[in-house]
Amino acid sequence: MDRRNTAFHSTSKFYREQLYDINVRQWWRRWWIAPEVDILIVVDGSITLDDDGFGLGDVIDLLESNEFYNWVEFRITGATREGPTVTNAAGTSKEFTYTGFRFTQSGFDIRDYDQVWLFGINPAVHNPVVGDDAQIDDTVNRPLTDAELEVLSRWMDEEQGGVFATGDHGLLGASMCHRVPRVGTMRKWTVADGVPSQVNFDRKDTNQRTPAHSGTIPFDAQSDDTPQPITVLKRSLPAYVVFHRRYMPHPVLCGVDGIIDCLPDHPHEGEVLGRRYDGTGGQPVDLTPTFSFDGYTAPEYPAGTGGHPQPEPMVIALGNPPDADIPHQKGPKDTSPFGLISVYDGEKAGIGRVLVDSTWHHWFNVNLEGFSDTSPQYKKIRNFFKNVAVWLSRKSLRDQMASALFWNVSVMHYDPMRFTSQGSFWAIGEEAKNVLGEEASACTITDWVMDFLIPELQFEFFEFPHDGPIPDPCLTCPPWDVVETAVLGGVFRRMAGLVERYRSSEQLERRVLDPSDIGESVYAGVREGFDELGQTLRRSLERTRDIATRLVPGEGLGDPSDYVPRIDLRPLSVRLEAIALDHPVLALLVRRDELSLSVEVRINEVITGARRVDITPDARTADIGDGGAVYIEVGEELLSDSFRRGDDVTIRLFLGSGDGRDHTSDMVWEHRLVGDPKRWICRNKVTVHDLLAGGGPVAAWLTIE
Repeated sequence: MDRRNTAFHSTSKFYREQLYDINVRQWWRRWWIAPEVDILIVVDGSITLDDDGFGLGDVIDLLESNEFYNWVEFRITGATREGPTVTNAAGTSKEFTYTGFRFTQSGFDIRDYDQVWLFGINPAVHNPVVGDDAQIDDTVNRPLTDAELEVLSRWMDEEQGGVFATGDHGLLGASMCHRVPRVGTMRKWTVADGVPSQVNFDRKDTNQRTPAHSGTIPFDAQSDDTPQPITVLKRSLPAYVVFHRRYMPHPVLCGVDGIIDCLPDHPHEGEVLGRRYDGTGGQPVDLTPTFSFDGYTAPEYPAGTGGHPQPEPMVIALGNPPDADIPHQKGPKDTSPFGLISVYDGEKAGIGRVLVDSTWHHWFNVNLEGFSDTSPQYKKIRNFFKNVAVWLSRKSLRDQMASALFWNVSVMHYDPMRFTSQGSFWAIGEEAKNVLGEEASACTITDWVMDFLIPELQFEFFEFPHDGPIPDPCLTCPPWDVVETAVLGGVFRRMAGLVERYRSSEQLERRVLDPSDIGESVYAGVREGFDELGQTLRRSLERTRDIATRLVPGEGLGDPSDYVPRIDLRPLSVRLEAIALDHPVLALLVRRDELSLSVEVRINEVITGARRVDITPDARTADIGDGGAVYIEVGEELLSDSFRRGDDVTIRLFLGSGDGRDHTSDMVWEHRLVGDPKRWICRNKVTVHDLLAGGGPVAAWLTIE
């Protein structure tokens, strides 16, 4: 079967009639459609497709089910490089159709498949040292030959075939994978690459502690029901709110229930390479090499096509080994974050997509067997498996998936009051997003709508403009939500009309679904959505320009004095007129000129003045009372300022220090002014009675006016 350049409206398997058993209460089921995607899974060594520990049985069951996405069907064919060359055409998806498999063997046509998934275990070198890389290409480990790589790489480039590949720690998987274009440089496979080991400190140990492992975390923790939390890297999209950014993970890590933020754990994973998806660094891959296999020569990372920049591998998730203070059975380990999943969108260069994983233990039965079917974490992991299969599909297949989803949802949710061909683009688009959220992840929908745009617009929405930086804030940048609403509004309005047409004719005679109607409706709906969006943007820009021209600096502002806020300020002066000391010892010290006194002024807890007060015996000093007290005239202005309600003024007197420092232990008198400054005005002349009534040895006479 030749799948090359399958056109959007061609007579591909997407357009085969998909008639289900008729259910009167669910009339739409016999019009349900789903494109088929063929995946070839190739393994070597002890890896199987069945329910063994190192088998992929659980993953295959998930891919062949309708779980998550029932608008696509995945068909699995298995092949092992072990044993003699035998073809079992009657084999099930969990049995090897090809044994002793080679991409060059007679009767095999790689064009029969949309994707190739590689799970390699050879060579079994767990803790490699310098010189061990030579074992990778030893024939006993069944490496891919140049002739096989020519077949595979041509298919990846010319047929836009999608490739998934993974191994584990050490050299595991390198024989089958390390020379495959893109795959070989997106992951560490060799000693030369710096591949992590199995038992040394450099291993990538993600096993998690659980209540069952209160002490040392054992090797078998990989099989329990506690997955590893992963760091999902996100890129930004423009949002409705000007000062708000919307962040979106890669579609592979976006599930129907939200972000897929966990994967099975394992005590010694591998490591992937690439620039980080969120733009924060990473380990960029060399984009300059050229490969040559059996006469086929091509750049490993071609330049972008159709206006796209050169695509490069991107790490979309990081693994995070638990803290070093948590003991592991295998001893101390490196706890640095490491690359867990790397993707390459070769479609932007006219070739196939690639995804590599740090370990096949994210996929094996042994790492999934501990989860219950109802585990929320296990649901996320299963969603990840299916997302990989969707994302690796070439664009023509993804277009077919999108059309199938839009049609299936339209017939399943048919309601003339909900979706009507006469309704508003925007209202229908918002309702479409609500119902689509029940059938596909938000990131998948975003990815598909993005595919409808020309590359230049994709750059604008993903913040890669050609003509300089985007204004911040960008007051005229349309949020991505508006684009999605317009496109989906156009598509679903067209779909509503199509469903209405089929429904009305069905009442008179049996109507067989013509899939070309669906393709034409999607195509026309997208065009109408873009047209509506363009008109709305133009109207919005005209209004924005009108507003901008009216924003004349200073016009209509009036006099600057109109904008001076009224504040009730009260200018006040505070004078210290006199001090009275009612203590025989203090009076004696004053007469001997052995006493110093200092005053401190604080306004709103800030010291604004501190000085020594002259209390030497002179004409201004007089005895009062029975001789045990002394009265000293000061006559000094302590402060002159303007005050308003809320200000707090504190005046303090200190004995024994004249340097103005805050000696709270020596403070002998304090007066505080708070509230309305209008009420501060007073004259409080000190008398002996004041001293005695105050209960302290010091009193002061303040004049505030």
